[in-house]
Amino acid sequence: MSQETQSAGQTQNDQKKEWYKKWWGVIIAIFILPYFLLWYMWAKTNWAKSVKWTITGVLIFFSILGLTGESQTDTTTQQPAQQVAQQPVETKVQVQEVKEEKQPASTTENSQPVPVVETLKPQEVKIPKYEIVYESKNERYDGGIIYYILIDKVNLANDSFKNDIKTIIKQLVKDKGAKISINFFDNKSSLELKYKSIVERKIMTKAELTQQESHLIAMFSGELKTDIYLNTLSFFPGTFTDNPPVGKFVENLEFNPGE
Repeated sequence: MSQETQSAGQTQNDQKKEWYKKWWGVIIAIFILPYFLLWYMWAKTNWAKSVKWTITGVLIFFSILGLTGESQTDTTTQQPAQQVAQQPVETKVQVQEVKEEKQPASTTENSQPVPVVETLKPQEVKIPKYEIVYESKNERYDGGIIYYILIDKVNLANDSFKNDIKTIIKQLVKDKGAKISINFFDNKSSLELKYKSIVERKIMTKAELTQQESHLIAMFSGELKTDIYLNTLSFFPGTFTDNPPVGKFVENLEFNPGE
């Protein structure tokens, strides 16, 4: 009788046990431990609500953080796999392109492609028209020759004639040497007046000097130490910048024809 009463009491106690105190409940609680603890805290404890909410927030934060870390790990592990899968395709394309480049356009079995060698022709410089009218060997102290050059009438619409003058100087220095002087005229009578005034030591009149202002286009002194520069080029040296027709082209500069 006592044994039956004892077993009946034990069965009744087992029925009163909470589910998480039974053997199968313990197993379930282990598998859902974070959520079980959260439930147990709210259902079975008398803690303050502020504490419960703080602990609940911390658990939710770490749960979200864990899920985010897992998704990033999956993405990282998938990318190398995709790259490895693409590499053989890219390698095949590159090899194919190299083979196509090496194949000659048209060859026979016993012939080889002849390399094409392109030769660049030097650019020809067009020398403007000019005429050496006089050579004077007694004007420079260092024995340099002075050339009196006649050119076509200068177009004063722009200063492109200056480049023509420089081109002629380079050619004359190449042909005659660096120690020379050159006087450029675009009018023969002005050239004759200037030459005779030097040779015959004749003083020009005011009208003749005025004529020189617009027709003595340029003067060049090569390797002359007594001039402004060792290589001096002067445009319209017989006048000043206030001369209406040609004053805007008046200029003195250092010009090295060998460069």
